[in-house]
Amino acid sequence: MSRRHGRSPATCSPTTAQVRTAARVNRDASSVPTITASDAIAGIPPTLRQELLGRFNDIVTNYRKGHWEAATLNAGKFVEIVYTVLRGRADGTYPNQGQKPQDIVQACRKLEQEDEVKMGGRAMRVLIPRAIPPIYEMRNNRGVGHAGADVDPSHMDAEYALHSCQWILAELVRVYHVLSTDTARGVIEALVQREVPLIWQVGDVKRVLDPTMSVLDRALALLYATPGSVDVDVLLRWTEYKNPSRFREVILGTLHTSALIHYDPLLGIATISPRGEREVETRVLKARGLWDTVSPSDDPQSSALGLS
Repeated sequence: MSRRHGRSPATCSPTTAQVRTAARVNRDASSVPTITASDAIAGIPPTLRQELLGRFNDIVTNYRKGHWEAATLNAGKFVEIVYTVLRGRADGTYPNQGQKPQDIVQACRKLEQEDEVKMGGRAMRVLIPRAIPPIYEMRNNRGVGHAGADVDPSHMDAEYALHSCQWILAELVRVYHVLSTDTARGVIEALVQREVPLIWQVGDVKRVLDPTMSVLDRALALLYATPGSVDVDVLLRWTEYKNPSRFREVILGTLHTSALIHYDPLLGIATISPRGEREVETRVLKARGLWDTVSPSDDPQSSALGLS
């Protein structure tokens, strides 16, 4: 479901999803920290925070669908909000929504002159301001933001924009939540919200709207639609499977062995893998007409596992 004017970017956003950050296997499950997306950048005002996360999710959603132009355009809007956040940090006061400077290159250069301690380190003062203009330039002059630009947007443009924005957001998380670089990266990976028409959420329960779907596919689709790792007991409840021990040993075990998910029985969590994501996109969703444009898979065997 795409976002339109009049709807808050927070709707169906990862701000409602709890994210389990990285934990070592030998730790007890109770020691795994739980962080919401809003918590991760809590120092940013709510409206800016929602706008930032909403634009980030738009980039990822369009990239996954192969909509390169839309993903690159979203990236340009994302860095406008990032600039607003940096400017607000430098000034000590934040506007309520993203603002576009008249000359973004010069505006970012001015940020480099700010106090490094106040900004939160060199990345916030220098590296992010230098990363913003190339992303914005792509939006304006490579067939994305304006008609008649010199180059058509491509997969490579979208790839660069996506990963640059992931890095920028990870740095914001690291600074605003005082996390290690690895943990911040894990939080960002878990923030990716996939909107799947096949999944219906009622309160804290997610349901698959195709009653004919196998439990293997149900589990996989639910993991795909949920940022980060999912507690196995919660996943069991969502799939409505009646045999808990068989669910863990056979259903999750099969998905784990097929490298479609990572199932950690010690922590009691399951996480979809990149191979599992492609399986959902190229087979489960596409077969139901719910994935209009699928990026080419680099794993030709992923749809031949006999899991349907």
